Amino acid sequence: MPNKEIVTLSVQRENNSIVGKTIEKSGIGKNFGVTVLTIKRGVNYITEVQPDTMIKQGDLLYLFGNPSNINKLNQHLSL
Repeated sequence: MPNKEIVTLSVQRENNSIVGKTIEKSGIGKNFGVTVLTIKRGVNYITEVQPDTMIKQGDLLYLFGNPSNINKLNQHLSL
C-alpha cells in the first residue's frame, strides 16, 4: 500500500494526553487519521481494539496510517 505504514508507538509518560482515555476520546483516528490495530499491554495483546478500549501508560500501540500523520501523532504525544 503506497504511503501507508504499520508502526509501534510506546505510551510512556503518565501525563500523556491520551493516557486514561478511550481510543475514540483520544482523537487518534479523528484528529490524526491513524488506526490502532493492536495494543500490547504487558505480555498480553489486545487484538480486538474497540472505540471504548482504554489507553494506559506503558501500552505499545500498533498503528496503521500515513507516515506523516503518524509523525504528527508522535510529536503531539511527546509534548
